[in-house]
Amino acid sequence: TWKFIADLRVHGEKAPRPIFLSEAGMGSISDPYTEQRKLIEVKAPPYALARKWVGPRIVQWEKLWKDYGLGEAYPEIPAMIADSQRASARERDLMTRAIRANPRFCGYSLTSKEDCWGTGEGIWDTFRAWKAGHQDVITAGWAPTRFCLLVNPTPIASGKPFRLIAALADEDRLSAGARRVIVRVRDQAGVERWSKTCPLTLGEPGIRPLAVTVLDEDVPALPLAE
Repeated sequence: TWKFIADLRVHGEKAPRPIFLSEAGMGSISDPYTEQRKLIEVKAPPYALARKWVGPRIVQWEKLWKDYGLGEAYPEIPAMIADSQRASARERDLMTRAIRANPRFCGYSLTSKEDCWGTGEGIWDTFRAWKAGHQDVITAGWAPTRFCLLVNPTPIASGKPFRLIAALADEDRLSAGARRVIVRVRDQAGVERWSKTCPLTLGEPGIRPLAVTVLDEDVPALPLAE
């Protein structure tokens, strides 16, 4: 929800010291089909730990598919799992932007590096392969210097106002000094509908916070192309 994202962005703002976010993440549906295929490829023995959940999970999925007629929505279960992974990646992107936009967070340990024990919580599967959509999200999310954009509501509707937050996350890569940041809103046709020039002053590296809010305001209703 927007409340969760907005609260995460300012969490700890009154804390006397920086905060280490010890564990957080967005999981997806586990993928027993890919795990089964890879177990066969590597000729895993019958006693391999993953076999305890891979076979039973496939049986459970196919029973659910039949009992509830889910084939009308997804003809194939793996296609649904892949979409779940992409949705997880989008949610990780949003959560990471809120985390990187918070000047009080000094570190973040994501959950989890890989799927484990039949769960879908990782950015990798059990065999350390990237899950759908995750590599680009993690690469951009942990870039040393990046802008973090947060918008509510999404998608933006033509003729409706929306909240726009832009923060610069910087691990002391940029030199100190005054700059200008131009924030632009374009519609799907590429036409610029709104812009604002925002001043930005960065302190000396090693002293300044890890994130600086550039813009936080309501943008008026815009005539956006559908």
